[in-house]
Amino acid sequence: MKLHPTARKWCLTEFSSIWDKTLTSVGGIYAFHYHALTQQGQEAWVELYHNYIYVNSLYGHTSGSYGPGSNSAVLELVAGDTVYLDIKHHDSFLYGGGDEVYSTFSGYLLSPIDSHHPVVG
Repeated sequence: MKLHPTARKWCLTEFSSIWDKTLTSVGGIYAFHYHALTQQGQEAWVELYHNYIYVNSLYGHTSGSYGPGSNSAVLELVAGDTVYLDIKHHDSFLYGGGDEVYSTFSGYLLSPIDSHHPVVG
Protein backbone atom coordinates (compact mmCIF):
# COMPACT_ATOMS: atom_id res chain seq x y z
CA MET A 1 0.00 0.00 0.00
CA LYS A 2 1.25 3.48 -0.69
CA LEU A 3 0.95 6.33 1.79
CA HIS A 4 0.08 9.72 0.43
CA PRO A 5 0.46 12.72 2.78
CA THR A 6 -2.53 15.02 2.46
CA ALA A 7 -3.52 17.56 5.08
CA ARG A 8 -1.37 15.82 7.70
CA LYS A 9 -3.07 12.47 7.09
CA TRP A 10 -1.95 9.41 5.19
CA CYS A 11 -4.17 7.22 3.04
CA LEU A 12 -3.47 3.68 1.90
CA THR A 13 -3.71 2.74 -1.75
CA GLU A 14 -1.87 -0.27 -3.35
CA PHE A 15 -0.81 -3.25 -1.24
CA SER A 16 2.74 -4.47 -0.63
CA SER A 17 4.42 -6.36 2.21
CA ILE A 18 5.80 -3.09 3.57
CA TRP A 19 3.29 -0.26 3.59
CA ASP A 20 5.47 2.45 2.06
CA LYS A 21 7.23 4.77 4.44
CA THR A 22 5.90 8.16 5.49
CA LEU A 23 8.44 10.95 5.81
CA THR A 24 7.55 13.63 8.34
CA SER A 25 8.00 17.20 7.13
CA VAL A 26 7.01 18.88 10.44
CA GLY A 27 8.31 17.84 13.85
CA GLY A 28 5.76 17.28 16.59
CA ILE A 29 3.53 14.87 18.45
CA TYR A 30 1.64 12.58 16.06
CA ALA A 31 -1.12 10.01 16.56
CA PHE A 32 -1.19 6.90 14.37
CA HIS A 33 -4.04 4.38 14.12
CA TYR A 34 -4.14 1.22 12.08
CA HIS A 35 -6.79 -1.43 11.58
CA ALA A 36 -6.94 -4.69 9.65
CA LEU A 37 -9.52 -7.32 8.77
CA THR A 38 -8.46 -10.87 7.93
CA GLN A 39 -9.86 -13.21 5.34
CA GLN A 40 -12.26 -15.78 6.82
CA GLY A 41 -10.48 -18.15 9.21
CA GLN A 42 -7.08 -16.54 8.58
CA GLU A 43 -4.67 -14.41 10.65
CA ALA A 44 -3.14 -10.96 10.29
CA TRP A 45 -0.12 -9.61 12.14
CA VAL A 46 0.88 -6.02 11.34
CA GLU A 47 3.78 -4.13 12.95
CA LEU A 48 4.28 -0.36 13.30
CA TYR A 49 7.83 1.02 12.98
CA HIS A 50 9.31 4.45 13.72
CA ASN A 51 12.72 5.02 12.09
CA TYR A 52 13.10 1.23 11.61
CA ILE A 53 12.46 0.58 15.33
CA TYR A 54 9.51 -1.60 16.31
CA VAL A 55 6.77 0.32 18.18
CA ASN A 56 3.80 -2.06 18.49
CA SER A 57 1.65 -4.50 16.52
CA LEU A 58 -1.86 -5.72 15.88
CA TYR A 59 -3.11 -9.28 15.63
CA GLY A 60 -6.41 -10.37 14.15
CA HIS A 61 -7.97 -13.83 13.99
CA THR A 62 -11.41 -15.35 14.46
CA SER A 63 -11.90 -19.05 13.77
CA GLY A 64 -14.28 -19.50 10.84
CA SER A 65 -14.99 -15.79 10.39
CA TYR A 66 -13.35 -12.47 9.57
CA GLY A 67 -10.83 -11.40 12.24
CA PRO A 68 -10.44 -7.73 13.18
CA GLY A 69 -7.36 -6.15 14.75
CA SER A 70 -6.28 -2.60 15.54
CA ASN A 71 -3.73 -0.57 17.46
CA SER A 72 -2.58 3.02 17.98
CA ALA A 73 0.51 4.94 19.00
CA VAL A 74 1.37 8.53 19.87
CA LEU A 75 4.92 9.37 18.78
CA GLU A 76 7.20 12.37 18.94
CA LEU A 77 8.66 12.87 15.46
CA VAL A 78 11.21 15.24 14.00
CA ALA A 79 11.30 16.35 10.38
CA GLY A 80 12.53 13.49 8.20
CA ASP A 81 11.41 10.65 10.51
CA THR A 82 9.81 7.60 8.92
CA VAL A 83 6.75 5.72 10.14
CA TYR A 84 5.48 2.61 8.38
CA LEU A 85 3.61 -0.68 8.75
CA ASP A 86 5.21 -4.04 7.97
CA ILE A 87 3.69 -7.48 7.46
CA LYS A 88 6.61 -9.22 5.77
CA HIS A 89 7.70 -11.21 8.84
CA HIS A 90 4.36 -12.99 9.25
CA ASP A 91 1.79 -14.79 7.13
CA SER A 92 -1.01 -12.23 6.98
CA PHE A 93 -4.19 -12.59 4.99
CA LEU A 94 -5.83 -9.17 4.78
CA TYR A 95 -9.37 -8.94 3.42
CA GLY A 96 -10.44 -6.29 0.93
CA GLY A 97 -9.81 -4.88 -2.49
CA GLY A 98 -9.80 -1.62 -4.43
CA ASP A 99 -13.48 -1.02 -3.76
CA GLU A 100 -13.61 -2.72 -0.34
CA VAL A 101 -11.18 -1.04 2.06
CA TYR A 102 -11.14 -2.78 5.44
CA SER A 103 -7.49 -2.26 6.41
CA THR A 104 -6.47 1.32 7.13
CA PHE A 105 -3.54 3.38 8.41
CA SER A 106 -3.95 7.00 9.43
CA GLY A 107 -1.73 9.52 11.13
CA TYR A 108 -2.11 13.13 12.06
CA LEU A 109 -0.24 15.92 13.81
CA LEU A 110 -1.52 16.59 17.34
CA SER A 111 0.90 19.40 18.14
CA PRO A 112 3.97 20.84 16.41
CA ILE A 113 7.12 21.03 18.51
CA ASP A 114 9.92 23.54 18.20
CA SER A 115 13.05 21.41 17.75
CA HIS A 116 14.91 23.67 20.19
CA HIS A 117 12.53 22.81 23.05
CA PRO A 118 12.27 19.04 23.67
CA VAL A 119 9.26 17.53 25.40
CA VAL A 120 9.95 16.95 29.11
CA GLY A 121 7.67 15.09 31.44
